[in-house]
Amino acid sequence: MRWSTIWRLLSLWIVVLCLVGCSSEGGSSDDPTAAIYQPTPPQPQAVGKQLVGPIVYTVDARSRDVWMYFDFARGSVVAVQEPKTDAWDLTFQRYVIKTNGGHTNPTGQGALLSLGERDFAAVTKVPEKAEFISDVHPKNRPASYNPVMGKWFNYSYLANVASMPKCASSVTIASTRVPAA
Repeated sequence: MRWSTIWRLLSLWIVVLCLVGCSSEGGSSDDPTAAIYQPTPPQPQAVGKQLVGPIVYTVDARSRDVWMYFDFARGSVVAVQEPKTDAWDLTFQRYVIKTNGGHTNPTGQGALLSLGERDFAAVTKVPEKAEFISDVHPKNRPASYNPVMGKWFNYSYLANVASMPKCASSVTIASTRVPAA
């Protein structure tokens, strides 16, 4: 057999092995230890003057086209037809989190406060001189965002893994509709 024929057959096998290895039909290459979270079913109901929580709520924000709106006053994802007038506090789309305030909704009062690296359970009141940050839309970005949530996760391109820093869950919403402690 000629050397060029052997080389072509070897190249063909390498291509076939690469395609089979990249196929998603034979199983998943995802981390088998990674948890799969089911979205929490929406059950909006008025919270009233009571504080409830802590509550773990899973929002399905995988869509590239649909924003998922969360309302703290009802403790649930809510359907929003008119984001500028309907009641909501946070909205999620994939890795973007916005508030109902600032550039996202100039008539809304939503804003975020970074509490830094703290034990969230130990936070019992809003710190004095707290500066809540509303959404902004700088000229170098395609859409508005909240600087507090600008880097709420760390992503490793090499490992294809997203991880949350300790301060990611340490945010508080400023809303006149949510009861104060």
